[in-house]
Amino acid sequence: MAGSLPDRRRRKTLPCDPHPLNASPSGGRKTPVLGTGRGLCQQNFSENIHTLRKGGAHVEEVELPEIFGLAHRAIRTIMAAEAALNLEELYLKHAPMISPTLKDFIAEGRDVGALVYLQALKLRLALKEELERFLERYDASLPSHDGGGAGDAGAYG
Repeated sequence: MAGSLPDRRRRKTLPCDPHPLNASPSGGRKTPVLGTGRGLCQQNFSENIHTLRKGGAHVEEVELPEIFGLAHRAIRTIMAAEAALNLEELYLKHAPMISPTLKDFIAEGRDVGALVYLQALKLRLALKEELERFLERYDASLPSHDGGGAGDAGAYG
């Protein structure tokens, strides 16, 4: 995890309404897990923010609530447990056909206890509710991107 926790929760916001006096803010964000953007992606993000401001948009940087620091672990726990359940037959009958990375992830999920899984589901619901509360005052969220994330095969093991 790159950057300090506050940096990972930082958000940029911008309104959809081009008339700043009539607009509520809306937002872009840095992901809570992947840190600050780098290179061309960060440059592109900064240029987009500049263009929006130049066009009259109210762009605001805000922090995600503290609870989002727990999101990655909870979601990984849920994903691993559900992968173990859904891929159990494949794991047991065709193990040589499965990549080492997927085998490790399924093994991780098989070790997740029921209480830990249920706690992760409860946290996921709390995260969803908190995100809805957090975003209700914004018209849009503009995420920065540092090249990691869902498209990065190494991000989730």
